[in-house]
Amino acid sequence: MKTIALNEAYQKFASILDGVTHGEEFLIGTPSVPVAVVIPVHRGKPIRQPGTARGQVKISADFDSPISDFQGHM
Repeated sequence: MKTIALNEAYQKFASILDGVTHGEEFLIGTPSVPVAVVIPVHRGKPIRQPGTARGQVKISADFDSPISDFQGHM
């Protein structure tokens, strides 16, 4: 987290926001008193894309056949 003086933050606010969009975090304040923390907003989970695991999952031919260990329970 970068620390920036309050007066410098006023002058460079646009560049601070640009840094935040790239994942940087800033602490703004005077030498003795922190005033604000500027951090990126968590945008939640990324949108799932169907088919991204294609070819990575193998399902055996007998996947849905009865399991012999459970014959007495069915």
